[in-house]
Amino acid sequence: MTELRADGVSAGYPGRTVLQDVDLTVRTGELLALIGPNGAGKTTLLRLLARQLRPIVGAVALDGISLWEQSSRWVARRIAITRSDRVTERPVTVQEAVSLGRAPHRGWLLPLREEDRDAVRNALDRVGLEKHAERPVTELSAGEKQRVTLARALAQEPRVLLVDEPTTHLDLRYQAEILDRLQELARGGMVVVAALHDLNLAALWADRIAIVANGTVSAVGVPEEILTADRLEAAYETPVSVSRHPDLGTLCVTPVPAGTRRGR
Repeated sequence: MTELRADGVSAGYPGRTVLQDVDLTVRTGELLALIGPNGAGKTTLLRLLARQLRPIVGAVALDGISLWEQSSRWVARRIAITRSDRVTERPVTVQEAVSLGRAPHRGWLLPLREEDRDAVRNALDRVGLEKHAERPVTELSAGEKQRVTLARALAQEPRVLLVDEPTTHLDLRYQAEILDRLQELARGGMVVVAALHDLNLAALWADRIAIVANGTVSAVGVPEEILTADRLEAAYETPVSVSRHPDLGTLCVTPVPAGTRRGR
């Protein structure tokens, strides 16, 4: 059982504190969605969990081991982070782009070993890109590029996968495909944390949801506990309607148009 834990963490950037007193625990087998308004600190929290940003106070630990007591390479062999805006536009093949995920194991200069090639092939297979291994990345669709970034992270063979806005700019098919993959990875024994803007996607795919708002993680729980009108209106500072999907039974969140807000 892998456990990634943040205890009493505050963090930010020079002259600006973004998050304060954050407590968060995520474990093997679950997909945790981070939701919250723009600029609330979701990306900052992911960077904290990935050891890309040092806490001002507090600690982040993997299985009880403080990340900042270990090397960045030690962390990269266990925790992978991917962002939707980090798809290379260089004329390299899909396989070459995914092979960059082996750097924590081989460095940047040493040639790949057979075990590295196996890890790359497995990562391509897990995201459905094995038939596109020799295609230039520049020829791919937005959804395929998203899968390349996911495969590159999986090539690291991490225990924890942190994903920032994996469905941005994707159509319905690719949104479902990416989230299905993340859910499968969680079910397969990985810790998966994804920052999502779409609350309805979070309701459908996440095991638990954490609200990042007002400078902290204000609530964590299953979708039924978190996706309430009171909690969401406090976080997003706008009226919302929460209902049930007529076919799936999951929660649906809709912003309330200004012209229908009378009496609220």
